[in-house]
Order: sequence, then C-alpha cells, then structure tokens
Amino acid sequence: MLRRPARTTACAAALTGLIVLSGCSAFDEKSGGAAAPSDASDTARPSGCDGPAAPAYAGRATGFDEEARVEAGQAVGARVSTPVLSTKSAGIKGWAIAELPIKAEVVTNGVFAVGPDSFVLVDPAGKQCARPKSNPLTSPLGMTEVDEKRPGKGSVAFLVPQGAPLSRYKVLYNGKGGSTAEAAWSATGAAGAESAARSCSTTKSTLALEKGGPSIGFGRTATFGDADTVGHRVTVGVPAARPLQPSERHPNNVDGVALTVRVEAIGSVAFVDRNMFQLIDGAGTVCGYSQLGTEGENLTSDLVQVGKPKTYTMIFWVPKGSHLKGWKATYRHDTNAGTADAAWS
Repeated sequence: MLRRPARTTACAAALTGLIVLSGCSAFDEKSGGAAAPSDASDTARPSGCDGPAAPAYAGRATGFDEEARVEAGQAVGARVSTPVLSTKSAGIKGWAIAELPIKAEVVTNGVFAVGPDSFVLVDPAGKQCARPKSNPLTSPLGMTEVDEKRPGKGSVAFLVPQGAPLSRYKVLYNGKGGSTAEAAWSATGAAGAESAARSCSTTKSTLALEKGGPSIGFGRTATFGDADTVGHRVTVGVPAARPLQPSERHPNNVDGVALTVRVEAIGSVAFVDRNMFQLIDGAGTVCGYSQLGTEGENLTSDLVQVGKPKTYTMIFWVPKGSHLKGWKATYRHDTNAGTADAAWS
C-alpha cells in the first residue's frame, strides 16, 4: 500500500502535512533573502561568490537539464537547467543576476513543497552564491506544492560577479539544509535518473507450472475441475498497453498493461481473486500492481454464478517508457501455492 508521506520543517510551517523540499539557507537574513555581497571599494572587483563554503557532495554530478532524484525514497525528480546571466540588474556594483531555471515533479506518490532554499549555486572555488533579497526574474520559483498531478517550475536568482563563467559553476540540492547535499548538477555531469528499463522489476517469478498444467496461447481457455459436473473455465486475453493518468493510486513513473480475464462457472459458483493472476515479462520478472486497484480495474474478489460468466480487467505496472515483450500470465486457484495451475503466453 502506497502511503503519502508527511513531514514539515521550520522553513515552511504553514505547509502543514507536506514534505518540504527546502532547507533554511545558511546565510539568509531575517528579511527572508540572502545577505547582499559587500561593495566596500569602488576599485574591488569580485572574482567569485562570497557566501560560506558549499555543502559536501560525494556522488557524481548529474548533467544540467537531466533528472536527479531527491527527498525520502527519491520520490521527487528535479531538473536544473544551465544557469545564465540575466539582463535584470543586481543593483550592486560589480555583481550580476544569475538565473537558474528549475522543474520538479513527483515521481512516485505524495505531496511536497518545492522552494528556492533547497537549491545552491556554487562557484568554482566552492563558495555559495548569495540570493538577492527579492527575486527580480519574470517567473520566480516560490514555495510551490507539487503532487502526482501538479509539477512545479520557476527560476531562482543568485548574485554572481559580472561576467562570471557560469559554465564552471555547479548546483547542489540541499533540501535538509545540512552540511551534505543530496544531489548535484554540472556542465560535465552524467545522464539523469531516467532510463528505459528492460524488465518490470528486479523480482524474478518463482512460480513454476504445475505438472500437467496447461501452457497455452493468449486468448485460449483452460478448464479446471470437471467440465461436466463442477469446475470453471478461465480465458486470458493478450496483454495491452494502457495509458495511466497521474493519480495517487499508482506511482508517476509507471505505465499500465491491461490484462483481461473471462471466468465461467460450471456446476457451482466460482471464486475469483485479483491475487490469483500474475503477469511476467520476457526477463522473467514480476510486474507490480496495486492492492487498492489502479484506475480501470474491476477485479478485487468476486463470485461468478453458473450461467453468468464475467470478464474482468486487471492493470499491471511497467516502468514508464519501457517497451517490454515476451509476456506470460499465470493463474493459481490457491494464492498461497508455489505452483501455477496454468500459463498463457
């Protein structure tokens, strides 16, 4: 069962019940903005940012415009574009505004708050760049709620020396506001978290076909029990792609595969349950599903009456963007059994 996480921080106490993607800036003033760089001398030209040392990050940076996973359970995908010098004036001699475009979306499930405090611009010397007390950019990133249906985006403003070589700067994600960052982006970073998976999961199916059990093609019918007295017939259709709309009932990083099943009772009522069926990909791994039911499903458990066959649809999950083949579906009347009664492929 997927649970919607809940956590708050002092930086966003008003967002009760949300996980806050925002750490308090290490050099924010009470006004809510970062302290402006000093301009003590007309002749002094800043060579870098004058904030404190940046948080540490031990991993390999992600490339700009690539997705990095952040927060508990890596539930949120954040993308940071290459920082660029803005035409907006910094209002401080020798300094300019760097614009950092950001996008964030919920990859799994939950409600989160995305804010500018979590993102840190770092110069080549490892110093943090201050933020102006007010963001002068056209589309500023404020504190924004994101969930399965609502991504968030906007730009964060930083103060950098005029003419700063921003291609050499990097960006950190420091959602907890501590001394260690959760993610980093740079011009030399690696590909992001998204990739076309080659299997449904990492869990191999352990169900072997019971000796003598039918192994037949999709669309064909298997009969169990006695076809003349008491038994039942099961027909499994060809797995078909089923687009999924954003919902709290499934992760945002999956597509759907629909499996239709027809059950006919012979001589007595037949019991049918969602957990009797398993969908397996060509790599032999099990495709997941929700016990609560994904939108478009109509089977939890049911009784099929004699003379009144029923057709059900089940939705299984595959990684988003994957194109898997070699499907196999299994059926077992006893959901605790270690073998399948029949298999379709």
